[in-house]
Parts: sequence; C-alpha cells; structure tokens
Amino acid sequence: MANDDGAFNAVSGPPLELLAGWLAEAAAAGAGDPRCFTLATASADGTPHARTVLATGVDDTSVRFTTSRPSVKTADLAENPRAAGVFHWPTLTRQVTLHGHAAELPPDEVRAAYARRSPQLRALAWVYEELGGRAPAGPGEVRPVFARHLELDPQAPPPSWTTFALRPDRVEVWWMPDDAGPPSRVRFDRVGGGWTRRFVLP
Repeated sequence: MANDDGAFNAVSGPPLELLAGWLAEAAAAGAGDPRCFTLATASADGTPHARTVLATGVDDTSVRFTTSRPSVKTADLAENPRAAGVFHWPTLTRQVTLHGHAAELPPDEVRAAYARRSPQLRALAWVYEELGGRAPAGPGEVRPVFARHLELDPQAPPPSWTTFALRPDRVEVWWMPDDAGPPSRVRFDRVGGGWTRRFVLP
C-alpha cells in the first residue's frame, strides 16, 4: 500500500468496513488470531486498565467482545462506558485504534456469541461463574473446575456471562507502505450518520 493519494482513497470507506477487510487479510496471511485486540477501560476515578480480548464480531457500527460480570472491565464499563481498542498485526505492519462507548447487548446476542466460542473458552466462562465472585483462586483450584466444565461443555452460557459492543466515534488506521517510506495514519471521526477522514502524523 503506497503512501500517496491512492493510499488515502484506499481507506475512504466506512472505517469498520475497512477493519473487517483488514481482519480478513490478516487471517489469510496467517497472522496469529487477528481478532485479538487490546481493550482499555477506566474506572470512575480514572484508573486505567488494559487487557487482550477476542473480537466476536464486527459490523458497520461496533466491535463486539464477551466477558463475565465478575471482571474488572465489566465493573469499569458500568461506571464509565468510555473505552478504546487497538488491533495490531505486526507481520502486516498495520494497526487500527478505536475510541468510543461500550454497551451491554441483549441476552439473545449473548447466547449466539457463546455458541460460537471454543469448548475451552466456554469452560473458562463457567470458571468465572463459579469462582469469580470472591478472592482470586490459585491455579490448583482453577484447574479442576476448568476440567469439569470442559468435559461437560454446557451449551448455555452462565448467568454472569455477557457481550458488549464497542461503538467508536473515532477510528484511526495506521500502516507501513510497501516502498519502505514513512508510515501513514488516517483518522475517521463520526459526524452525524457519516464519517470524516484526514491524514494525521503517524
């Protein structure tokens, strides 16, 4: 992707549509699991927290991810719905940053997202259900609970499990060109029902 007017035009569509396309390209390139992204939240007093989560879906308005209610990110989002996310694919030298609000989704979407998870991640959701409401448990306590739920593989999500949608009002895309020139970054800002875009310093 060259760093010129052609590159600017190449990122002229809706930014989440661009993100979905880059996710597909990263998957085709074998760049690990391209759905992993860093989610940043902050508590009511401004204490920041960041962790890696898995995007369970991208549409034209949001990026969705799942979590359990006995988690720091869920507590943060209940107090302060502002959040940010960063997708980074080092092998493709591309990055997408999102800033916006995260909102909890209704139960039918939660059940659908749970059904698409691997058995290991479904078992982990039940570990949070069983152990998440008290002081942190050591590995020796977690392992048998995880093994039990992995064997059972419950097809319904636990009551504490939920799905959030991060709806950005700003998206920045960053990439390195093919000609070893300087990187480019384009910023999209939501205005009404559409998006503005402009180059910013990389």
